Amino acid sequence: MINIKFKNIIRISLIIIVLMVFFMPLNTFSQFRERPPMVYREFRENVSLDPLVFYYKDSLDGRLDLYIEIPIRTLQFKYNYSKANYSSSFDYIITVKNLTDNIIADNTYNETLVNSESEQKSMSSASLYRIKQFYLSPDKYKIIFKLKDNNSLNEYNKTLDFEIRYIDKNKLIFSDIMLLSDFKIDSNGKKEITPIINGYLGKLKEFYIFYEVVNKTDSTFNYTYNYNVINKEGKSFGKGTLDCTINPGINQFFEKLNVNNNITGNYKIEISDINTNEVVTEKTLNNFSNEMPYPRRGPRGHI
Repeated sequence: MINIKFKNIIRISLIIIVLMVFFMPLNTFSQFRERPPMVYREFRENVSLDPLVFYYKDSLDGRLDLYIEIPIRTLQFKYNYSKANYSSSFDYIITVKNLTDNIIADNTYNETLVNSESEQKSMSSASLYRIKQFYLSPDKYKIIFKLKDNNSLNEYNKTLDFEIRYIDKNKLIFSDIMLLSDFKIDSNGKKEITPIINGYLGKLKEFYIFYEVVNKTDSTFNYTYNYNVINKEGKSFGKGTLDCTINPGINQFFEKLNVNNNITGNYKIEISDINTNEVVTEKTLNNFSNEMPYPRRGPRGHI
């Protein structure tokens, strides 16, 4: 009789232990508190880069503006119970090499983010945006970008090619094209821009481009250029003309472009001389199919 009671007590104790294991809060055992639910309504890369080259009137060198987008979901946040906040530590290395593989620049940046619980929830589908500048002589280069998350030890790598063109003082020099989802001028006359760093237009029917033209002469020119948005098969999704008054020095242009169909896959924006058909600047990008949700745009900034 005692034996049966003892066995029953053991059986009940085991059931209680099992129930405790199942219903005990998970964060008791975890070093990393479970992050707020992420919103995956949109496709986004782990890291997006947009290298843009600009030129000067009185220098042969060019300036590389490297736009960087790091989605918050790429980073692992560690929860601090005593301070009730989340923190992320990460490094990114930007290496610039020329065609002979010589290192021209090799910079490491260290960052730490600390968010309250409410901030962490609101940022879960956001991104970090950075711009880094490099001044370089005419040549062909490549960027080697490495992001290291110090909490998860994950690494993300990306390599891109770009060129600083040799400047002919008798010609107009066009910069690279920046893609914008929005462009406004505020009450103080400042130009507010929203770059599309990852290059995805999604379902946008109209968007903006920004570019600069350097005129090294002392004369003013009036030019008309063609623009064309085409895919890799040569199909046009939108084209028109751009009328430009180009004064001595640096000229900035913001143009609204319209596309009449959803672009899928690789596409290119070309700006060409209306008389010679010479392509003066272009940008090659990629856009996902209509079925895929389109991503949020980049940060607002001022020029």
